[in-house]
Amino acid sequence: MISSKPFMSDAEWSFLQQHLDKKHSMLEYGSGSSTIAIAPKVNLLHSVEHKTKWFWKVKNNTSKFDNITLHLVKSTAKKDKEIPAQYKDYIDYIKLPTKINKIFDTVLIDGRARQWVAESILPFIHKESKVFIHDFVHRPRYSRVHQFYDVIKTVDTMVMLKKK
Repeated sequence: MISSKPFMSDAEWSFLQQHLDKKHSMLEYGSGSSTIAIAPKVNLLHSVEHKTKWFWKVKNNTSKFDNITLHLVKSTAKKDKEIPAQYKDYIDYIKLPTKINKIFDTVLIDGRARQWVAESILPFIHKESKVFIHDFVHRPRYSRVHQFYDVIKTVDTMVMLKKK
């Protein structure tokens, strides 16, 4: 069983929840407890995962929700925990929004290759979309994100961004 409390601080979860809307479509990178907690708070949720075993665990725990579409997109990385994630190992994962081809109101990036995912979603969000990146603070490898987004607010390690 997966916990229904996301793996983030209470302050981060509270902050994210304030920006969820039952009318919104949402994209999430990194499936898990957050998927279960977010689903009842949005209209439509596309969640992307790269680990097969974890994907099936999440799928089994989210079957009661009819508004979730889970996407399994495996990496070609030799070691899953390689830090930083290498672009070449996550190309299909990063570019998944081109296959979904929807505009999202809210995005949570809490998976791999966050800096490239943030760039790849630009055509699939509108000017008012809110993009959240968990574990963003104190990670200089994500600094390229500032080319495409303005920081709206930071809570603990989570940042809320808006497209420039």
